Amino acid sequence: MAAGDIDPSCPPAVPPGAVVAAPDFVGVGVQKAGTTWWFDTLAAHRMVDCGAQRPKELHFFDRFWGEPFGADDIVTYHRWFARAAGQLAGEWTPRYLHDWWVPQMLAEAAPTARILVLLRDPLERYLSGVAHELSSRGRRDPAIPGDALRRSCYAAQLERLLAVFPADQVLVQQFEQCVEQPVAERARAWEFLGLEPDAAAPVPVATNVTTGPRPDLSDAVRSELERELTADLTRLVRLPFELDLSRWPSASRLLG
Repeated sequence: MAAGDIDPSCPPAVPPGAVVAAPDFVGVGVQKAGTTWWFDTLAAHRMVDCGAQRPKELHFFDRFWGEPFGADDIVTYHRWFARAAGQLAGEWTPRYLHDWWVPQMLAEAAPTARILVLLRDPLERYLSGVAHELSSRGRRDPAIPGDALRRSCYAAQLERLLAVFPADQVLVQQFEQCVEQPVAERARAWEFLGLEPDAAAPVPVATNVTTGPRPDLSDAVRSELERELTADLTRLVRLPFELDLSRWPSASRLLG
C-alpha cells in the first residue's frame, strides 16, 4: 500500500487477537538512500509483521508541525502497529529525520523503539533528491536545492535525534555498504532489533530509481555546496556511529 493511499489519522481495525503497542522499530531517514529496498530486506524476516494495511511510510507526524500533538494521537499511532503476539512491527518514513519536530514526538510515542537510519553519499543523495523533486513537482522551484542540502547534512539531523534517543538505541547504516554486503549488514540490523538469523528470508535486489535528469551545477554553486557538505561531514565523524566514509567518494575527496 502506498503512503498516499492512507490517512495516518485513521488506522485500520485491529484484527482479533492482535497486540496493539508502540512500534518496535522506526526508520527515520534518509530520502533517496534506498530505504524502501532496505525496509523490504529487513521485513523479510519471519518474525516481522508487515501488516497488510500498513504502508512502509506512515508519515504520521508530518502534520504536527502546526497541530497539537497529545495522548490521543499516541494511541492512534499505536493502533497502526497491531501485530501477532511475539512478532515485531515498525515503519520507515524517511523524512522523520529531516523534520525537526518529529524526534521529540517520536520519543513520546515510542520511547523504546529501535531507530534505524540509512545514509548515502551526501553529494549523491543531494543530486538524486533534487532530480526526484524536479520530476515530482514539474517545475524548477528555488526551494528545492535548499531542502535537498538540509537533507544531505546528516550531522545536524543526527544530533537532533541523539538529543532524545540514546546512541545505543540508534543504528546508522550506509546504503553503499548494504548494497555491497547485504547479508552481513542485514544480520547486523536484525541483531540490533533482537531478531535471530532467518536463513530462509530472501534478499531483494537493491534499487534506488530516480526519474528525471540530475541538475547541471555551475562551478560556483558546486563550490558552495561542497563547502556546506564538508562542514557537516566534519561534524558527522565526531558522532558515536560506525561509518566508513571511504565508501562515499564525495566525503573522501572533500575531507582529503
